[in-house]
Amino acid sequence: MVCPECGSEVEEGAAVCAVCEEVLNEADDEPESETEFAALVESADVDFFSLLTARLEEAGIPWFVQREPSLGTQIAMIYVGVSRLAAARALVPALDPVAG
Repeated sequence: MVCPECGSEVEEGAAVCAVCEEVLNEADDEPESETEFAALVESADVDFFSLLTARLEEAGIPWFVQREPSLGTQIAMIYVGVSRLAAARALVPALDPVAG
C-alpha cells in the first residue's frame, strides 16, 4: 500500500503513515453514505444564525439551511446531521442571540 500524502510504502492495514503521519483510511474505496439531517432551530435573526452556524462549523457538525419568506421576513431553518443532533442542541441554549 502507498501513502496518498507522501507516496511512501505503508504496511497493509496500517492506520497511520510512519513517514508523514497521514491518517490512512482504507474505506475510501467504499461509497460515502449520505448524512441524514434533522431540524435544529428556526430563526429570522441574522446575528443568531451567523453565530450558531459558526459554532456548528467549529464543532465539525454538518449543517445546511433552508430559507422561506414569511410576511416579508426571511425565516431560516437550520438542519444538522442526525448523528450530531444532541451536540448541536447543546450549542443552542449556550448562545445569546442578542450578543454580538
